[in-house]
Amino acid sequence: MHYEEFVKTGGNINLFDPSFGSPFRRFFNQNLYVRKGNFQTVNADYTRSFANKGKITMLGVFEYSVLGGPLNNVDENEDNNQISLHERSEERSPLTAIRWQMDYQKPLGDNKKLELGYQFRSVHHSGDFIFENLNLKSKSWELNPEFNDKMDLRQQIFAWYANLNGALSKWNYNVGLRAEYMNRLLTHRLGKGPFVYEKLNFFPSIQFLRTFENAQSLRIAYNRRIDRPTTKLMSPFKNHRHAETIELGDPNLKPELAEVFEVAFSKTWSKVEISAIAYFNYTKDKVFRVNDIYSRTILWRTYTNAGTAISSGLETSLNIKLTSLWKLYASGNIFQFYVRGNPNGIETTQQSLNFNANGNTSLDLSKNLRFQWDATYIGRSVTPQGADSDYFLSNMGLKYNLKGNKGNVGLQVQNVFNTNIQTIVTQASNFYSTTDYIKYDRIIMLSVGLRLNDGGRKNKILKTEYGEKDF
Repeated sequence: MHYEEFVKTGGNINLFDPSFGSPFRRFFNQNLYVRKGNFQTVNADYTRSFANKGKITMLGVFEYSVLGGPLNNVDENEDNNQISLHERSEERSPLTAIRWQMDYQKPLGDNKKLELGYQFRSVHHSGDFIFENLNLKSKSWELNPEFNDKMDLRQQIFAWYANLNGALSKWNYNVGLRAEYMNRLLTHRLGKGPFVYEKLNFFPSIQFLRTFENAQSLRIAYNRRIDRPTTKLMSPFKNHRHAETIELGDPNLKPELAEVFEVAFSKTWSKVEISAIAYFNYTKDKVFRVNDIYSRTILWRTYTNAGTAISSGLETSLNIKLTSLWKLYASGNIFQFYVRGNPNGIETTQQSLNFNANGNTSLDLSKNLRFQWDATYIGRSVTPQGADSDYFLSNMGLKYNLKGNKGNVGLQVQNVFNTNIQTIVTQASNFYSTTDYIKYDRIIMLSVGLRLNDGGRKNKILKTEYGEKDF
């Protein structure tokens, strides 16, 4: 990253005044951050069916992942090539997780079915973080006590659920309740902890579905959801990611809890399918990035439960079979977004009308060769301290299936139009920051897949529970 630093003194300075003069300093920041992950997962499942058409399923998953990666951060003055700052860090962060669950299904007659289940999850995530500064005079590396830390996170979740499926008059219904107890313990060497979070939550869900003549259906649903923060967002130690930002996680972060109401309608013709979903989403303890001032030129970035977010809108989709060889899908989502928060003790209220869209098309050029093209547009949205601009992404690809479905060859071009660009603005009474994030990730990717002696079986590939999300 290339920086130009300007200095202006006095009162009533307009940050947007272009007449700041020549830069006080020009420097290049080599922000070389290498992220590494080693993931290992073992799973086993068992299913047994009974004479009364009941069924019991048990599943066990064990995961061991090791995350890490060095950071090399150098500031070099562009006028004389002199190094003004050199930092480096190393991280080793092993993660062990276990999931065990048991599910039971039993028909009750009259088209009713009862589902019961229990699930246990446990994760232990530790980390050793070493951060050093180069002493420019002695040319020796020195540990920085503010940025060196050791962390230990232990989290357990116990969950029980019950669902009842059935029919009432002309409506099919699904009514369920999940109880979930979570306890979390986080300690770190520099902290005053331990940081403890314990909570028992209930998650009701209810859905009614009715089908009409001419392939029409109506669905009315409500459910409560939870989204737990990753370890990175809770890491309670300073991290100097690059020249203008120092990050700090919040060990007291609460999970996000959302109440979702939906009314959906769909209709199908021989070659066309349309659907429309009206929804209302209320999210409590929404996690946002919050900025403040660390020094004259460095932002202080934290992750916190900044407040409440409400979105209400309409999502529509269209699926068309143009010919026997050509399919087209398109969807759009327009919604009113409202966020109320208290970042850094300052009450803020922001709202915007947001619009997102995506689509894809596939065309069979021959019996074994298919062309695919997808595009996604994410519209501008407010945040508690500013706004994120819109951006557009598009990918194209060709896929050739080998004779007898024994494998395939694929060619994909990602970020076709080089449009992975987003502007993020944050501001408060004492600072203003705007950053253009430009990702030069135009990629041409060739893939080859072969199926050897599998007998046509489809194996389930299980992803990690925690490691890949944290990575």
